[in-house]
Amino acid sequence: MEVVLYSSNRHLSRCTVIASGVAVIHSICEEFETIAERALQEVATTEELMEMIDYIEEARTNGMRKLNERVIVSRLLTISLFLFIF
Repeated sequence: MEVVLYSSNRHLSRCTVIASGVAVIHSICEEFETIAERALQEVATTEELMEMIDYIEEARTNGMRKLNERVIVSRLLTISLFLFIF
């Protein structure tokens, strides 16, 4: 009975880790898509152009740095998951 419970708990842990990793990857992709969509919007006024320039500069510097950090963490999570499963 204990062996079955241990096996079941280990399987549940794997599923939880996999679901967490998938959620992180989806979140990163959504943020990249949001940046791309906003960057491709057409502007009608000079004010909108200035806002776009500010947004792109922020996304280029801080946004990309943060997303890059999340990608690195995601890679480490994937490697850890691979080692955990096998």
